[in-house]
Amino acid sequence: RDNWRKFLVTNADGQLVGEMAVDSLQIIPVERWADLQIQSLMKPIEPSLTIESYQPLLEVAKLLEEKKLPTLTVVRDNGILVGILEKASIQKLLLRRTQATPA
Repeated sequence: RDNWRKFLVTNADGQLVGEMAVDSLQIIPVERWADLQIQSLMKPIEPSLTIESYQPLLEVAKLLEEKKLPTLTVVRDNGILVGILEKASIQKLLLRRTQATPA
């Protein structure tokens, strides 16, 4: 099953510069792809939707819950993209841990 909803866009230095919705590619005919630049399709990422890699996991989990977000983009303090943290993955990990721990 394909869960991708967006692509994260970085510059040559690996710094996060924006995101591009997968849907935006689906509405553009393939024959036009050679003429399009990613920057024309991407949009900036809201700073409130990114976290820095040193932030405590509990703080991040609370943020995901409070803002009702499925994911947060993780960057280093210099803006270099680290990856995406998914709320569902955290929930699965916690569920596995509680099931593995005897009562």
